[in-house]
Amino acid sequence: MVFIVLPTYNESKNLPTLISRLFDLPLPLQVLVVDDNSPDGTGAIANLIAAQYGGRVRVLHRERKAGLGPAYLAGLRIAIDSGADLIAQMDADLSHDPDFLTSMVRKAKDSDLVLGSRYIAGAVLRYPGPRIARRYLALAIFMPVLFWGCPSMTSRPASGCGGPRPWPVCHSTRSKPTAMPF
Repeated sequence: MVFIVLPTYNESKNLPTLISRLFDLPLPLQVLVVDDNSPDGTGAIANLIAAQYGGRVRVLHRERKAGLGPAYLAGLRIAIDSGADLIAQMDADLSHDPDFLTSMVRKAKDSDLVLGSRYIAGAVLRYPGPRIARRYLALAIFMPVLFWGCPSMTSRPASGCGGPRPWPVCHSTRSKPTAMPF
């Protein structure tokens, strides 16, 4: 099962399209929408979508806007506790093309980590200057955590990972990360 974490804030127009596109893929999916009490009704729309997909879509309603990082962490904790085989995290604003997910899952069979990025050869940047600068700053902060480790998000160590990592769901001791244009 591929467990997809989708943080949302004011994504009422994008969420139905994104969920539909995800379930058009030939993959066994579980989707978790993490909504930060969006004033545009995204949470209510997510509830309707969850009812439509019969348990394959779940919604975590958070009381207030607490930020993207904490939303991902909350979703990753639920994915891990749910026994996900693979975890994908995507933005709900349609800036992450769901069509790449199938090939990323295929590549995950030979890698511990597959990254889709706008910042590698073959990718296209579609954002104005300030947003690009913010993303590069986020990468500068995140990359040391990825390569040097951070405290585990759970109290139990992940088997086969060799220590705490940001994504403690591993299936082997392979250390061949894969990057794809996104």
